[in-house]
This record gives sequence, structure tokens and C-alpha cells, in this order.
Amino acid sequence: MHALALWLIAGFLRGEPLTANATCTPVVGKGRLRCTLEITSVREIRWAEFVVKDAPPIADPLRGRMGPLDAALRTGKAWKWEFAFAGVKKGEGNALIEVRAVTCEGEHCEPETKTFPVSLRVD
Repeated sequence: MHALALWLIAGFLRGEPLTANATCTPVVGKGRLRCTLEITSVREIRWAEFVVKDAPPIADPLRGRMGPLDAALRTGKAWKWEFAFAGVKKGEGNALIEVRAVTCEGEHCEPETKTFPVSLRVD
């Protein structure tokens, strides 16, 4: 077999990469936008953190980074954080979140990074 074919098969067998999903509840007027971030992996998550890379002018992050000890839930393959933004003016926009994690299969570990937008709305 060609090296590329072996690499593709190994990637397929290893499973889906790290997935992340964040949702924020809209707020009426100035106040807290409460958010939840969940990450999952087919491999064991040994360490993870997330950083708010950018926020729209309608909201300020109350914390720019949350680490492993801040996670509300840490199971082998799923972690969850609860965090918030302060709504400062009416409008809609996207914050940019970057998740960094170390996932392992047995003793073989790899760093993973996922960057994605999360929708924010202040009514």
C-alpha cells in the first residue's frame, strides 16, 4: 500500500477529531449572557482549556480563559464549561473561541486545537 493510503486509513480508524459546541442564551438589556461549551472526542481527553480569541462590541467576556480545573464536567471523552459574557449594548455578533486539548489513545497522545464562532445576542 502507498503511504498516503495507510495514513488515511489510520486517520479513519483513529476516529473523529475533537468536536466542540458552544451556545449562549440571549439576554434582554444589559446583563450576563450565560454560555455552555462542550467538547467531545473518541479518544480520552487528558487536558483541555479554551480561550476567547475575539468578542463583538456588544459583549465582553467575563473571563478570557478557562482551564481544566474550571470545567463543570470532566469525563474521559467529554468536558463541559459554563462561562459568561457581559452584554454591554443591543445587537448581535459572534465571539471566536479556541479550544486546546490533549487527547490520548492508550499512551499515544496528540495536541488538538479547534477554533469556532459562537453567536451572541443582546436584545
